[in-house]
Amino acid sequence: MKLTDLGIKALKAPETGAIIYGDDALTGFWVRVSLGGPKAFVVTPGKLRRAETIGRVGVISLADARRRGETPAGGIHPGQAGPGLDHVVRCS
Repeated sequence: MKLTDLGIKALKAPETGAIIYGDDALTGFWVRVSLGGPKAFVVTPGKLRRAETIGRVGVISLADARRRGETPAGGIHPGQAGPGLDHVVRCS
């Protein structure tokens, strides 16, 4: 599915854990919806395909998240926290 602002807003939280929704427009770009409803933009760059959080939905726009998703590590440098996040992104 191609992620849109309205489509992301309509995504429901799972009963347990988290669920991810991929974007047909950008390979390796996802929205993760966690238990309780928090949503975050995620990218899986590089050969190892480890998920890196770009930022929370609502704090960062879909357009900005897509731009960051086109760059290695989601445009976030190792040791920096993504927008709306309180943890540091680790990149290998």
